[in-house]
Amino acid sequence: MIASHPAVGSLPWEGQLLSKRLLKPSDVGLPRLWALQPSRFYLGADANQMDPEQLKRDWQPHFNDPGKPYLVEKSVPNAARIHWLNRHFPNAHFVAVVRKGYAVCEGIRRKAGHPLPLAAAQWSRANQIMLHDLESIPRKLILRYENLTERPEEAWRQVHDFLDLPETGGRPWEQEYDIHGQRGHIRSLNA
Repeated sequence: MIASHPAVGSLPWEGQLLSKRLLKPSDVGLPRLWALQPSRFYLGADANQMDPEQLKRDWQPHFNDPGKPYLVEKSVPNAARIHWLNRHFPNAHFVAVVRKGYAVCEGIRRKAGHPLPLAAAQWSRANQIMLHDLESIPRKLILRYENLTERPEEAWRQVHDFLDLPETGGRPWEQEYDIHGQRGHIRSLNA
């Protein structure tokens, strides 16, 4: 929904896939399981492992419109990079979505073939890392997936106000979106 706003530029995929500088879980045998080895993905605020300007140059040509006043990036392992991103992207705002573990685990099992205990460990540890690191971040919004899908207009208003996006009169909660190859309106896929 954020990327549908006319003031927002977005990437075609997760930013981690568009730069050689970010470690991808699949590159180290951890597809969808990055939180099982969080130290491999963690970047602290003072981390010098990566040049933020080079990362910005990597992403820039992939944004559908890099000149827009707002840019959105959504790599899941960024939950382990919150402090680094906050330091190197001075006006960063973090929108975190928390979802019921049963549905997340089923998706990890179905999409990557991992056993449910590993999927549960991923869900638990990823949420612990993200929520802990967000505690000290001033610009954050935590949304529950279930609220987003059951009351998308209300969730959109929260996001819109949090990001201080210009009013457009648009109704992104009524649009159809392509989600994992399925086109449709915002709805809960937990079942």
